[in-house]
Formats: sequence, C-alpha cells, structure tokens
Amino acid sequence: MFVVNKRVQPERKHMDRRKVLGISAVLILAVIVVISHFIDRPVHGRALSHLNVSMLTSKAATAVTSNAVTTKPTPPGTLSNGYFTLSLPAGYVSQTNNQAPAGMLYAQNVIATSTDGSLLIAIGLKQMPAGGLSADSSYALRSKQPTNYKVTSQTVNAETVQVSSGVQDDGVVAFWAHGSYLATISVTTGLAGTGASNVPSEQQALNGLLSGWQWQ
Repeated sequence: MFVVNKRVQPERKHMDRRKVLGISAVLILAVIVVISHFIDRPVHGRALSHLNVSMLTSKAATAVTSNAVTTKPTPPGTLSNGYFTLSLPAGYVSQTNNQAPAGMLYAQNVIATSTDGSLLIAIGLKQMPAGGLSADSSYALRSKQPTNYKVTSQTVNAETVQVSSGVQDDGVVAFWAHGSYLATISVTTGLAGTGASNVPSEQQALNGLLSGWQWQ
C-alpha cells in the first residue's frame, strides 16, 4: 500500500500542474484578446473616419466637377438670373446693383449710349399682382392718363407686351406679363429737356432689348 501511494502522488502532481498551465494559457490568451480589442478599436475607428471623410471629399469634388461641366458660363453682355436671359447689345453696360428692392424678384440698371446721348435702362421682375396687369400701380397710372402716356401693344415671342411711351419726356416702358411674372423694361434718355424728340431712339433701344429676351 505504501508503494502504491508513492506512485499515485506524482501522477496527481503532474495532473495538477497541467491544469494550472492550461488555465494560465487560457487566461493569458483572454488577456491578449481583450488588450488587442481595445487597442485595435480606436485605430479601426480612425481608419473608418478617414475613409468616410475621403469618400465625402471625393463625392463633393465629383459634384463640383459635375456642376462645372454641366453649368454653362454666362457670356459677356448677358444678364441671367434663373428667370430669364437677356443679351445686351454692344455698348450696353450693366451696373453693379445691391439687393433687389422689397417686392421685386430682380432689378438691374443698364447704361447705354445712343446718337442723342446716354440711355438709362431699368429692368425689373416681380410677381404678377392678383388682379393681373391692370392691378399693377405703374401700368394703371399710365393707362389711365392718355394725355400723358400712349399705351400700345406689340407681340414678342408669341406673347403680348404692353408698351407705354411718355408724351413729354418720360421715356418708354414695356410691361411683359409671363405666367405669374411681370417684367418691366424702362428706357429713358440721359439728356434733360429734349422731350418727345428722343422717343424713337428710346423705342429702338427697347425693341433691341425685347428681341434679346428669353424666358427660362
């Protein structure tokens, strides 16, 4: 019995040692996995963030490039605002304007020269009044004073444009109704006190502007 017990005790010692080594190895492996997880996670996060930023930057650059390719540049001497384009004749210079006045969608001043001197051109765009063209205060003022203003109509691009010319020296104004919009083009001479003698020049200038107008 004594000899048998001597043999059993070393075997138990070897088994206990194997268990300890096995448990230690499992614990070490678990610690390595946990440490690797916490070390790798920020790195992966940064890599992912960098990838996302790169993708967004690439998409933005592609969008800018696409817009640059598809957007046609405005030629010199052309007014374009999303509502219409207007090709200005040679010698017409658009002035730098501030924000459009209240109630206006667009406003632009242009200066031109004529045989009689300079011409002052004011271009405006606004929503059509609820009552139509007759409800516009500027048009109503002219249409109700036949002794001071002569109102005629002409056809431009298959649409009717009302043109008011001043009997004295108020120039000519075109009222162009287009759907829910009302465009006005005013042409007056820069020479004071010349009266109706300048109307033909103003009318010719107005006709040139109307022919160069294209609604968008």
